Amino acid sequence: GLDGKISDSCVLSGGLVQIVSQYSHNHPDYGYVETSPNIDNVLIKGLTFTGQVQGSGIFGGIGVAISHPGKNIRFQDCAWIDVTATKRLFFVGTNYLMELLGFDLSDLVTDVWIENCLFEDIFYEEEFIVAFRQGVHLRNLTIRNIQLPELLPVGCGVHPNGCRNLLHCTQGGRSNCSLYDVCVENFDSTGAAPIVISQETEWSSGGNNFWRGPLEYHPPSKDCTNCTSNFCDLGVARLEDTDTFSMFPPYTCLDPPVFELQTTGTCPG
Repeated sequence: GLDGKISDSCVLSGGLVQIVSQYSHNHPDYGYVETSPNIDNVLIKGLTFTGQVQGSGIFGGIGVAISHPGKNIRFQDCAWIDVTATKRLFFVGTNYLMELLGFDLSDLVTDVWIENCLFEDIFYEEEFIVAFRQGVHLRNLTIRNIQLPELLPVGCGVHPNGCRNLLHCTQGGRSNCSLYDVCVENFDSTGAAPIVISQETEWSSGGNNFWRGPLEYHPPSKDCTNCTSNFCDLGVARLEDTDTFSMFPPYTCLDPPVFELQTTGTCPG
């Protein structure tokens, strides 16, 4: 409804991608062209996302893809419930189709806020939420019962760049990410940290952040020379810059941890 209340039951179920905003589009006369100016001050409120997001070579099984310059883009009072995202659930930055067409967003031109939202009973395969050289800010979220498939793609399980984390803010450039008042309960991850950032990422956290449920790490891949026992429990792994490309670069754990571990109780919502 127009009042933006989640009780109005506005539901998006399944599909190739559930929300996409893209910097380029296919014009009938001129082919793929750049679109309009920035999409600033956008509010998406009270939507419920559910169902299976289809895998594809275009968006790669992403539920929400924000690939357009814009500041103050806000998702408020939304719920992701019973979702299967064949790759990532929420992606901000240059998507795969744009890369194929030669379009690329400059660093830090898109800023997305996810506020007062619920994520519950979700399957995902790679990063859960991604900032690809852009800004993502998490505020007052409940994230509960998030699962990985039984058969995972080959990767370095304990290295933080294993790409199966709660929040991934990296990929060859600057990002701006923050997390405040987030409660996580029963979240499957294969990385050495729930949050992974690049050397250039601007990072902040605060408020009351809780992690409820077990912390489990998979054994390292034989291909990962930088996989050590240096687990960034409940915190942030910052990938270090190297002179040569590496899937598994060295990393350091930021101190103090972001989350407080709680073995009992449940998250609100």
